[in-house]
Amino acid sequence: METHANHINAPGKGWKHYFFEFLMVFLAVLGGFLAENIREHRVERENEKQYMKSLWLDLQADTDSLKSISSSLEKSNERIEKLIRLLKSSYRNDSICEIYDLAITIPLADRLPQPQNKTFEQLKSSGNLRLIRNSQLLDQIGAYYMRYDQMMAAGPGQMMFQNRHDLYLITYELFDMTVFEKWHQRLNLCKEKPVLLSNDPMVINKICARYFYMQMTRNAILKSWIGNSFLPQADSLLKSLEKEYYFRN
Repeated sequence: METHANHINAPGKGWKHYFFEFLMVFLAVLGGFLAENIREHRVERENEKQYMKSLWLDLQADTDSLKSISSSLEKSNERIEKLIRLLKSSYRNDSICEIYDLAITIPLADRLPQPQNKTFEQLKSSGNLRLIRNSQLLDQIGAYYMRYDQMMAAGPGQMMFQNRHDLYLITYELFDMTVFEKWHQRLNLCKEKPVLLSNDPMVINKICARYFYMQMTRNAILKSWIGNSFLPQADSLLKSLEKEYYFRN
């Protein structure tokens, strides 16, 4: 009986001890969870900044490209004006070589904005748009690339290339195609004194009209899509990214 009594009264582990053990395990698990959460948060922030730096570089390339396209289209439109003026002139036969050069090179200046959207597409396809914490910036990014889709859907590019197609269907009425061939072979256009195949005012006017339609389409692209849309949006988005992520050239 005495032995039994001693066993019953022996000191054991009370509830405080078990609570302490539970608390230690809980704190260890919580600490691990918080550390992993902090690590993941840091990784996401680093990934966000890397994506935004890549997007920022894409936009810089866009602005350079847009300015180049604008300059090219503006200069080509000036050449269209000159070509029409020369063709309509009673002294056009004195400027045959220049007329041929203008007629051949003007259509080659057709260019459309082509935004660098690789980073944006990666963000979309991978589901990483969620990394962008600033909702206003996310909306601004989406609006910029949506604008390009709208431009393609509106069809200015199709109109541009349709104008060129329609022009090519009638150039043979006025221009000697052997001269065009020589130009493409980088031969001297004026060596054999090229001539216009017609002096008919209607033929000349028809050719001039096609170049004029080309000029009008380019002006619409320059003003509506580049000057009033892509360039301002790209510039504004660049400034927003620089402000948010402290990017510098």
